[in-house]
Amino acid sequence: MLLTGHALDRLPGLPAGVAHQCVTSPPYWGLRDYKAPAQIWGGEPGCEHVWGAASPRRRRNASDVKNPDSKQATNTGANIDLKTTDFCARCGAWRGQ
Repeated sequence: MLLTGHALDRLPGLPAGVAHQCVTSPPYWGLRDYKAPAQIWGGEPGCEHVWGAASPRRRRNASDVKNPDSKQATNTGANIDLKTTDFCARCGAWRGQ
């Protein structure tokens, strides 16, 4: 069975134990702007969030790529700044799309 939609909307309607996998958009984590309001995931209820910059990422360089003809060599996603993510400095909650 393949369901499409927002995971927070679709998953609660499934019977317990029926889902073996839920695929969301983390491969594009922070690389896409879906023009939707940001949502808060995880963290502590009641926290007065202090939003900081996205988690630090090391930029990839040519020596990281083992096969220069691979998709890895041409995927610029790992080399751009994140646009839509924040983490709470107090509780670790994530805010984004």
